[in-house]
Amino acid sequence: MTETELRAAIKSGVAGGYLFYGDEDYLKRFYAQKIRESVLADCPPGLEDFNSLAVSPEDSDFSSLASAIDTPPMMAPRKFIEFTPPNAGAWKEKDRNVVAEILGRLTDAPDTVLVMIAPRDTLDPGTAKRPSALFKALTKVLTPVEFPLQSGEKLRRWIVRHFEEEGLSIDEEASRRMTVRCAPDMTTLAREIDKLICYGKANGKTAVTAADVDSVTSPGLREDAFALANAMLAGDRTAALAALDVYKKRKEEPYAILASLSRVVSDLLTVCALAEGGADKAEIASLLKMHEYKASRISVPRSSSGDRASLPH
Repeated sequence: MTETELRAAIKSGVAGGYLFYGDEDYLKRFYAQKIRESVLADCPPGLEDFNSLAVSPEDSDFSSLASAIDTPPMMAPRKFIEFTPPNAGAWKEKDRNVVAEILGRLTDAPDTVLVMIAPRDTLDPGTAKRPSALFKALTKVLTPVEFPLQSGEKLRRWIVRHFEEEGLSIDEEASRRMTVRCAPDMTTLAREIDKLICYGKANGKTAVTAADVDSVTSPGLREDAFALANAMLAGDRTAALAALDVYKKRKEEPYAILASLSRVVSDLLTVCALAEGGADKAEIASLLKMHEYKASRISVPRSSSGDRASLPH
C-alpha cells in the first residue's frame, strides 16, 4: 500500500493490521495518529484511553500483544493498538512465528485495528524479489506501508505549510536552505521549524529568511553534502556510496546532487585559496558572506612547517 492509498483507506475506514516501515519515522507516527483518530471517532467521550493501547515488548515475551488483541473494546465499537517493538530485526525464527501467529488473530477481531511501527533501521525488508524472512512473515498478516525519506521538493512544500499555519512566510531560498543545511528527516526538520517559528515571533517577524535559517538552525552533519564531498576527497568508496544512498532515498534528481556537490567543492577551493593567503575563518566567513561554522568546517589546516596540510576529511 502506498501513502496515497493509505490516506484513502483512512477516509473510507481502516480495518485489520498495518506494518509501517522505512526511514521516515515522522510519517509513521503521523499516520498512526490519523488511524487512531479514525478508529476512535465513535468512541464515547472519556473512554478513548481505554480503547487505545500501546505495546512495546523489550524481549521475546509477546503476551502483552496477545492480550491487547484478544481483549474486546471497552464500551466502544472498536479499539486501536500501536505495536512498536524496538528490536524486531533481532527476532529469531521462533519469535517471528510467535508474533505472526498472534497478529493472525486480527482476522477474528474485526473490532480491532493494529499498526505495527518498525522504527528506522530496525527492520530489513529485503528486496522486492527477495524479501527478508521477517518481512515475509509479517506481511502475511499485515498490510505493509513504506515511508521513505521524502524528496527535497516535498519537504519544501511541507516546510512552507508549517510556517503558514503559524502566520509566517518563508521564501523558496530559505526553505531550500533548510533542506540543504538540516538533516533531511522530517523529525529533525520539525524541531528546526519550531525553533524558527519561536525566533520569528519573538522578534516580530512576518517572514523567515535564509539568514535566519543559518543563524537559528543546527546543521545536519549526518547526511549533508559534506558527507559525499569528504568521502570522495578521501577516496572512501563505501562512505561515498552510503552518502549517495541518502540522496537516492530522498529521490533527489541527479543534477541536483551534482549541483550540491559542485557547490561544496567550489567552496572548498575558495576557502583553501583564502586560507593560503593567511585569512582566518572569521575573515573568510566575512569575505564570502558565509556562516562562520561552514568556514570552519572546510578551512585548511597548516603543517608545523607552514605548508598547506592535506584537506580535512
